[in-house]
Amino acid sequence: PVILVVTLLAYFPVLNAGFVSWDDGEYVLENTFLKNGDLKSLLITPMQGNIHPLTMFSLFINYLISADNAWSYHLFNLIFHLINCFLVFRLAMSLSKDNMIISFTTAILFGIHPVHVESVAWVAERKDVLYTLFFLVGLISYTRYADTNSRKQYVLTILFFILSLLSKPSAVIFPLAILCIDFLRKRPLSTRLFVEKIPFFALS
Repeated sequence: PVILVVTLLAYFPVLNAGFVSWDDGEYVLENTFLKNGDLKSLLITPMQGNIHPLTMFSLFINYLISADNAWSYHLFNLIFHLINCFLVFRLAMSLSKDNMIISFTTAILFGIHPVHVESVAWVAERKDVLYTLFFLVGLISYTRYADTNSRKQYVLTILFFILSLLSKPSAVIFPLAILCIDFLRKRPLSTRLFVEKIPFFALS
């Protein structure tokens, strides 16, 4: 709760922010697909060279709520960031074998670090907070798989990776991230270790 409260206080002013002239116009204010309710075109049409249908769908929900008023867009970004802070804490707890000091420090620094201001306070960067959410859930799920060898967790990891990719192409680095977890968990090099990564690299 402390992490979420501190982060919320740090970013609360963003709820009074508006749109900016950098990308917000193309994503929202001048987006004819969004304004005409053409959801199919909105989801499959490249936006600045990227296809991220899940991000565009979330902006569609915002448009239904507040149209050209920016408050709901910023509220969603802030909520996603708060969820990400919690997920960072859970991931750190998992990777550190429940070390509270490491996990708390990691999560609160993640929450209030200025590097995230752009992602939270800029409507067009919805893709950043959204892909991070699924990326983190995927890492948590993969850590459980590495620790328990649960096929369910493996399948869930693939699913969360796909959702992350549908939010922002930057998620392509996910296979390298899970290799780092393998290294941290000292999983022995084997054919199986590499075969299980094939779906992830194929998706990337």
